[in-house]
Amino acid sequence: MQNQTRNRKSSVPLLGNLPLIGGLFRHEQKVTRKSELVILLRPIVVDNDNVWVDEMQKVTKRFGKITQLDSPPMVNDAAVKSR
Repeated sequence: MQNQTRNRKSSVPLLGNLPLIGGLFRHEQKVTRKSELVILLRPIVVDNDNVWVDEMQKVTKRFGKITQLDSPPMVNDAAVKSR
């Protein structure tokens, strides 16, 4: 598990620095982000080599679909070079 905490401060230029009333023109925000890694294992009983190959192909297809959803669209290198 990972926790990230960040303090963000913003203010109106000049007015945020005034004594006594400067607090009216400032804003402080505390942002906390929590994330965790969960690994799920699925045991497979392999009777022979054919079963092993079939299961590996299924997993590879599923994993490919997941990574395609998570990754940003690919940029065509030729289009980037022509700019």
